[in-house]
Amino acid sequence: MFLPGERRGDELRTLLGAGTARAGDSGDGPVDVLLRPDDVTLAADGDTNAAVEWSRYEGGTRLYAARLDDGPLLKVRTNHETHLAPGERVSARITAGHPLAAFPRESA
Repeated sequence: MFLPGERRGDELRTLLGAGTARAGDSGDGPVDVLLRPDDVTLAADGDTNAAVEWSRYEGGTRLYAARLDDGPLLKVRTNHETHLAPGERVSARITAGHPLAAFPRESA
């Protein structure tokens, strides 16, 4: 999924926190950040910003859909031992251990 953000140097800022930008993608300013399901984590503690809509067991992992308070639907892959119920409030945060792709935001 793509999430709007801002790039300043090699730092990306989004609704889900900060990440590192991949070198050479774009200059500073508004960007769309590409997030894969395993670039984000969900936690049932702290300041919440999303609600779980559904989950699917996939053997070694679970795939969750969580709707952000600001509207977008995230798909997040977690460890199979993570158990979050539909309707449960969660905190969604970027936890990618690698630089993220960011593209200049299209003008409307």
